[in-house]
Amino acid sequence: MIEQRKWGESSSFGPRQWLRHQLLLDLLVRHVPKGDTRVLDAGCGEGRLAELIAEKGFEVTGFDDSEASIAQARARLPEAKFWVGTMDQIKLEDSSVDAVVSGEVLEHLDDDKAAVREMFRILKPGGTAVVSVPGSQRLWSIDDDWSGHKRRYAPGGLTSLFEAAGFSTVDCRYWGFPVIYTYYRLYYIQMLKKRAEQTGLAGLRPSSFVNSLFALALLPDRLSYLLRLPLGIGLVAVFRKPQASPGVSR
Repeated sequence: MIEQRKWGESSSFGPRQWLRHQLLLDLLVRHVPKGDTRVLDAGCGEGRLAELIAEKGFEVTGFDDSEASIAQARARLPEAKFWVGTMDQIKLEDSSVDAVVSGEVLEHLDDDKAAVREMFRILKPGGTAVVSVPGSQRLWSIDDDWSGHKRRYAPGGLTSLFEAAGFSTVDCRYWGFPVIYTYYRLYYIQMLKKRAEQTGLAGLRPSSFVNSLFALALLPDRLSYLLRLPLGIGLVAVFRKPQASPGVSR
């Protein structure tokens, strides 16, 4: 056992986060109309994804249960509203947002079903949820222990989770192969094992050069994602709340 990561107190930027953010952003832009669309970043962390969402012209808000992360998000995007909160009791009215984005959050929760029900509640009829989670329980590693994960997901398990709450599945596929998979299994996990007793594991700092480097190096992963190969380290998915919602029992 190792001491779990203290979210908001160490950098989380690297090739995995960069590509995951790009895929979530692509799905949001593809499935949600632009304009005055209100998007909630549920579990927004340091606000990097929220910043990208705002750059696409969406009205973005967000929350996280880490006060340190929210402080960084507010500094990064001062014009947006961020607050400290939890997924099982989202501080928004029923049917009040057009889209919810949640990247690498559900796997941390004791009750992921309650979180998905909350996402359903706050979405307007016809609203869209875009999520990412770690894929395949067989890939469990020291990274999952360090990050405080409760589970990893199979595609069928993820779609069943959302459909039980009333959503319909629009898309669900693996991401992160072959470059990210190789980096994650052969370098990142081994690095964690060597530094398991240390604190403050450092990530890269974002820059235009680093972004360009990732974009070039991760082209094979983009291709396998587009081809829907059943390989990778995680899942990204899109779900939609029906236009005429019959309501879901709690």
